[in-house]
Amino acid sequence: EILSGLVGSEMCIRDRDYAKRKSEELSNTVLSKEKYAEEHWGININSNPQLLTKFTEMGAKFSVFTPKGDPSVNKVQLDRFMQSSNEEVAELAKFVVDTRSLAKMNSSYFMNFISMEQDGVLHPNINTMAARTGRMSVTDPALQTLHSSDSVIRNTFLPRNDGEVLVSCDYSQVEARLLAHLSGDANLIRAFKEADSTGCLLYTSDAADERSS
Repeated sequence: EILSGLVGSEMCIRDRDYAKRKSEELSNTVLSKEKYAEEHWGININSNPQLLTKFTEMGAKFSVFTPKGDPSVNKVQLDRFMQSSNEEVAELAKFVVDTRSLAKMNSSYFMNFISMEQDGVLHPNINTMAARTGRMSVTDPALQTLHSSDSVIRNTFLPRNDGEVLVSCDYSQVEARLLAHLSGDANLIRAFKEADSTGCLLYTSDAADERSS
């Protein structure tokens, strides 16, 4: 995804007051949820041993294990627990996942924005050759990991000047489209036109053709 606020190695002027307010709100919410867990379940949800014990007491069936063979409470296992028919297990798993998500949102984004900004501007590192896939990556802070639908974090960024707006856009299947254009392959061009006319993705159409053949 392309963020138009990226100019060279700078990110647009940041709303510091908003970031600080949201960081404080998230910190208070996480603390409140941790206190609730201690009162309701008698556990520290940041303690994996305590979570293991509690889930075991609830009759949870573990399907994810550590390299040493011990039951795990990582995200994969918690996601599976959320689908459990055991309502107690599903409730606790969702609570833990939601709380960890809020804590990560605060530490990975708002707290980093506050600590890394210089005069209201973020200067992330744009690594042109770091990713093994050949794509650029952005670190300190990791602005490429902002969720496209998460307005809470994205609202931190403001245009540099009054009357300007930020535009976020995403190329659709850009690599394959460039390949079709540069190669002039009639079949590939026709496949794109057919997919676009029906509102489908080219890869979705290909997968459907494979299943039907």
